[in-house]
Amino acid sequence: MNPVELIATIPLRASDAGEMLLRLLVAYGEHVRSAAGTERFEVFTDRDDPLTVVVIERYADEAAFQAHLDDPANADFNAAIAPLTQGGSALRFLVRAYSD
Repeated sequence: MNPVELIATIPLRASDAGEMLLRLLVAYGEHVRSAAGTERFEVFTDRDDPLTVVVIERYADEAAFQAHLDDPANADFNAAIAPLTQGGSALRFLVRAYSD
């Protein structure tokens, strides 16, 4: 089984949206981390761009990632952050270049 690893980049619409977005992400992150197959869901702000929030995610496999996407809380979260962002989040999927 191959894990699904990704980086979600979320550009904020305005600087005053950051606090609200982070509150929503903290609550949503607790929900996501409690789901079976979620191995990582960490929230960061971009050190060089205060209008960008970054989430690093890892799911055990494609099925766990699909369950995350299909979770109604995912749609609710994306709807809640839409007015705070410039088009929602952009996803970059990663492939491990080496094995431990």
